[in-house]
Amino acid sequence: MSTFSFPSKRRHSPLIFIITLIIAALACEISIPLGQDTSQQATVEALALQATLMAGGQGDPVQATIQALAEQGTQIAAQATQEALNLQATMMALQESTSEAPTAEPPLSTESPPSGEVEPSPIASEPASDNLDAQIKAARILLYEDTSGHRAGMERYVKSALDQEGYVYTDVGSAQGWLKDQLLGSSDWDLILVSSEAYGKIQGEYITYLEQHIDRGVAVVLEMWEVDSLHQGKLSSLLNKCGVEFYKDWYNPSLRKLSFLVADHPLFERPNQIRSIGTANYWRGDIGDLMKISQTVGDEPPKATLLLGAGGADKTNHGVLTECFGGRFLLQTFATHDYVRSDIIRLWQNYIYYTLTNHFLHLGQ
Repeated sequence: MSTFSFPSKRRHSPLIFIITLIIAALACEISIPLGQDTSQQATVEALALQATLMAGGQGDPVQATIQALAEQGTQIAAQATQEALNLQATMMALQESTSEAPTAEPPLSTESPPSGEVEPSPIASEPASDNLDAQIKAARILLYEDTSGHRAGMERYVKSALDQEGYVYTDVGSAQGWLKDQLLGSSDWDLILVSSEAYGKIQGEYITYLEQHIDRGVAVVLEMWEVDSLHQGKLSSLLNKCGVEFYKDWYNPSLRKLSFLVADHPLFERPNQIRSIGTANYWRGDIGDLMKISQTVGDEPPKATLLLGAGGADKTNHGVLTECFGGRFLLQTFATHDYVRSDIIRLWQNYIYYTLTNHFLHLGQ
């Protein structure tokens, strides 16, 4: 029977001593900062423990050291792998949150507008202006112009003014019967244009019909040059409401130049800027009438405004273009064809735009 004997301790003592010295040296040279990974320290401690055990006769020191190092390496690798995975997950989370974050809007400007400029309102005024322009273009317009029946074949300047601006309108030409039918048959007009230039026969009941429409809020432009023979009849009621009176007849004057009595008035601004009106001297004899502002009581402001005159800068008389009823009524007491075609057509276009503007503003009150 064979006898089992333990390996001799003395046979391994030099090797154990050498390993112990190496471990001790490593332990002295490795300095582990506080708060850092302690894997190196753990390795040293493991080696020291293995050396101690082997010194006590518990196994092969070389094999034990190798095994300890392998186990410690496995632990370090596993720990490094887990830390790498944690770092990767953190970076992916940060990337996702950055890509999903909404883009910051630029800050609103708090700078004041330059001196002399008005800062626009947050709600622009253009839509309202666009809406008014659309209403004007869609307005229900009635036109009477008696030059359509003149034997000389005169161009109808008022009709040309409407056509150039693209308005849609009802045209009765110079037929007074048709005009009466339209005035009595409908109260839905937005603007009534009466150019009684060639014959001057719009009077009596027609003036009453026009006054009734004005009282309903309709805009009216009336061209007539025979106020002198009509102002004491049915026309007197309309003139009294307007706040204007007949001043004197304008008969074959040597000077027909028109004066702008309110140069910055909006009537002369849109859609055309009008700064002068050239004369053509078409008619002879009685070419119109001059008007004056009616006297007011106390501090009551005048109802009417003279916009064009034939007597210099006087704003109280010698008027040939009068406005009243809040700009919904214009009375022209000079003949349209006595002035340059292009100028007078542009002026009538402004008549139309101005009175319709005031008509729709009046309806909106």
